[in-house]
Amino acid sequence: MMLEQSGYKVTGQSNGEAALIDFCQRPNAFDAVVTDLSMPAISGLQFAGELRKIRPDIPILLTSGYIDPQDQITAIRLGVHAVLTKPISHKELLAALHDIFQERRELDKSQSA
Repeated sequence: MMLEQSGYKVTGQSNGEAALIDFCQRPNAFDAVVTDLSMPAISGLQFAGELRKIRPDIPILLTSGYIDPQDQITAIRLGVHAVLTKPISHKELLAALHDIFQERRELDKSQSA
């Protein structure tokens, strides 16, 4: 709801497996993915790894109430853009997305120059 109130179009799924199926069916419909570390069916890290196979460029934000150091390392290896610790404020989530999209704009600008 926070993201929709800020003008983002949000697609939500009840578990990681459903989210992965949705992403596989329309991988270019998403500009970024926000996922939780703990989800039914598959973990957020497994989900991120599968997303990377389909679209290596997709920005991923991982959320968790607690993330152990090994999971943090795995997230970095998978190219997760940020790990946000719950509770996440509206401002914090928007700032993380802003950073992702700003990096993307700067990359696009440098590639077209």
